[in-house]
Amino acid sequence: MKTKIWGAILGGAGFMAAAAATPASAALFSVSGEGTVITAPSAVLEDDVTTPSNSQYGFMESSGVWLSRDIDVDGGTIAKGTRVDSYMIFYNTAGGSNTMTVTNWLFQESILGIMSDQPGNLEADSTDLLGNPGTTYDNGNAGDSAPYNARGLEAMDVKNKANDYYIVSGVDSTMLELGMRVTEPGDWIRVVTVSAVPLPAAAWFLLTALGGLVGTRWLKKDKAAAAAA
Repeated sequence: MKTKIWGAILGGAGFMAAAAATPASAALFSVSGEGTVITAPSAVLEDDVTTPSNSQYGFMESSGVWLSRDIDVDGGTIAKGTRVDSYMIFYNTAGGSNTMTVTNWLFQESILGIMSDQPGNLEADSTDLLGNPGTTYDNGNAGDSAPYNARGLEAMDVKNKANDYYIVSGVDSTMLELGMRVTEPGDWIRVVTVSAVPLPAAAWFLLTALGGLVGTRWLKKDKAAAAAA
């Protein structure tokens, strides 16, 4: 019986993970300033024809993702088992001019972490979990853990706001003020938030049913022990 119960629990967990994964939607965040919310592009590579811009672009990559392992973000880690949404924000100029743009991004749920390291390794290491399945992230260079160096932010200057910087604010840490100064190749970051997507009703029903199944089994075991005493 124990094997059957754990089999049901594990099977239910798999069902919940599948049921909770929902198509990404740009409606879960908004922008003010020099920025634009877009749908997930076909690629986020340097000077790709689908993404060069004269402002910051942002799109939702994945929603309702249960993390199957710990993931590293700037200055910390988001634990395995956390349910999250992920977003990418980038400023991909199609030339070598030195330009600066500042945008305020407002998320529906609290920001858990940001991946902005200069080489882009934090982003690359988590794309298998958080990337949009229809978007190309890697240009295929052999030996590169990220598409190219300087993909993230550099020369961070929060105090003067003169170069790359970001500030997370708001009562629930839902506001991101992001400054990007770029020449080439541009800047790309990933933002991870608490999931704004509710669990489907079927998943909640399954959780309740599994809880009742385990509870009934334990109750029977207790009664049998009491009768034998």
